[in-house]
Amino acid sequence: MELFYVLLIYTTIGASCFYLIMCADPNKKGPAAFLNRLFYVRLPKLFQKLAPRFVIDLVGKGFNYICYTNHPLIQIMYLAIVIGGFILYILKGFGEHFPNKRLSDIHYYFAFLMTGLSLGIYYKVCSVSPGIITKENIRYYQKKYNRFDGYLYVDNNTCKTCKIVKPARSKHCRICNVCVAKFDHHCVWVKQCIGEKNYKWFLAFILSHCLLCFYATYIGFWVFYGRMVDDKLLEVNYYIAGKQQPVKGSIFIALQYLFHKYTAFFFVVIICAVMGVTLSIFFVYHCSMIAEGVTTNERIKKSEIRHALESEVKDIDHKIQREGVTVEEKDSLIEQKKELYKEFDKVRLYFQSGFRRNLKEISKL
Repeated sequence: MELFYVLLIYTTIGASCFYLIMCADPNKKGPAAFLNRLFYVRLPKLFQKLAPRFVIDLVGKGFNYICYTNHPLIQIMYLAIVIGGFILYILKGFGEHFPNKRLSDIHYYFAFLMTGLSLGIYYKVCSVSPGIITKENIRYYQKKYNRFDGYLYVDNNTCKTCKIVKPARSKHCRICNVCVAKFDHHCVWVKQCIGEKNYKWFLAFILSHCLLCFYATYIGFWVFYGRMVDDKLLEVNYYIAGKQQPVKGSIFIALQYLFHKYTAFFFVVIICAVMGVTLSIFFVYHCSMIAEGVTTNERIKKSEIRHALESEVKDIDHKIQREGVTVEEKDSLIEQKKELYKEFDKVRLYFQSGFRRNLKEISKL
């Protein structure tokens, strides 16, 4: 059973790292961008070359179903993790380690309150419409989002599926099969898109679960700290298999002892700590986009356009440095380069108005 919990901890840590790497911009420099390209571009291409055809088809069908089909499996998994983890925490945590002289009884009730609040916010983000554009409200959204830069958004762009002229900042979601105002992304955890109307609930969803995980970690810390002090785990000697002489207690050995004795509760606390860190990074990531005035969809589109322009600039630099280039050709290439730099300026974020102002606008929707 201990081995099973250890494997689950490593799996959770690995999955959290993969999720954070997925959020990195692959067109930038740095280790996060390199890992993004490695795991989500190069390795999949290598897999397609080396794996048998039937394996590729099987994995492809599974991936498309999980990521590009509006199914409730992820929601069921979420509820199983949260509710199951909470029950385990209550039984193995509060049930075995309360009352506790370092923690008052109010934490027992506060734990129920925070969990209920988090589940309530989750229901809200799942049930509130993201801002679906229809023929009835199209004029409202066209008037509200009418700033086209010619790159991120082009005027008079008709959605081929919905047969409507798309307002700026909107996108057609092929999973939900609707156009969404101020589209951010499609979230499999909530089984719908995140857009203008439910983005604030999505932020609240991330923040509430982040605080819940850190709160559970805080309780677990004081429980195990109390066990270390009260049972004098740092002072006693331990007999370890394979060693003839007893080993003096240390924090690492004491933690191993606590994990062995209180495996289930220790496991839940570690998972909460890992998820708390992951969710806090993800929340900061979204706050940075609020400050920048962009959505996830816009950040990706902007990165791809800038990357294409940078590639063109590099090609021009190579042509300029080639031998045998005439003065006239060189001048022409330099002019082309200047024009590309002007294009860089056009691909700027014209929604910037500061973090507080953008957040206030989001909270009103």
